[in-house]
Amino acid sequence: MNNLYIKTCLTAIVLLLATIVLKPILSPTVAEAQSPANGIQISAQGNGGFLLYDNTTGRLWSYDLFRGNVGYWGRIALPGKPLVKNLPAERQ
Repeated sequence: MNNLYIKTCLTAIVLLLATIVLKPILSPTVAEAQSPANGIQISAQGNGGFLLYDNTTGRLWSYDLFRGNVGYWGRIALPGKPLVKNLPAERQ
């Protein structure tokens, strides 16, 4: 009788632990992250700098890592058309 009780308790413990372990595996939670750089695309240049394109505004920036220069190229209003050269409001 004592042996049956121990086996029952151990089986219950194993089943509860298996439930705890298998729940995140069978139904994982989705990780969602928001950042200030959401919608930003970065492209490396061969001269030690990179271009930064903002998908939300269409603005194009260049950064030179060696000289520390930051340049505003303009805004892409329509693909295939010239850049609009007006500076963004925060830079005027």
